[in-house]
Amino acid sequence: EAMKDKRLDEFVRYSVAAALVRLGDQAGRDKLLEGLDKYLAPDQVTLESSRHNPAFYELEKLGDTKLISAIEAKAAAATRKSLQLVLPRLVEQMRINNLPPEELRRIAAGDISLNRRLPAIMILGNTGTADELPFLESLLPAAEKYHGLQGQRDYLVGILKAAIRNVRLHNWQQFSK
Repeated sequence: EAMKDKRLDEFVRYSVAAALVRLGDQAGRDKLLEGLDKYLAPDQVTLESSRHNPAFYELEKLGDTKLISAIEAKAAAATRKSLQLVLPRLVEQMRINNLPPEELRRIAAGDISLNRRLPAIMILGNTGTADELPFLESLLPAAEKYHGLQGQRDYLVGILKAAIRNVRLHNWQQFSK
């Protein structure tokens, strides 16, 4: 019912939908896919389309196999170049969300592709226990010496610092002693 409550902002409704997806609810999937379509619609006014950005944001954090299949079908049917670029990247992000922590650490520490490395770091930051902190902190010196473009290096360092901050925030009880 919260997904249909017009008193709630779209952002909240999409967060509720994502929570329902985590519980296996099809209505949550439908709401997020509807929001994705609205976000990516070619005829939407920019302001209207941006109201549905939270649907995309919530999808990026999920790894639901039914959603992945539905988005893959949208990508296969896409004729617009922007969708052919955006949807496969979204699917890749969602697949990374399903990986076990040891695989995420392997990707975060050594994957050449920032398109895989950055999501792995973000997931570890969002879901990691306090035990993940030394690993993430150990990546910082190498990230600061990353041999890509300056903007890529800054982005990698920023994502890594955010992941470290998130682990501390999510596990604050262990750090407040």
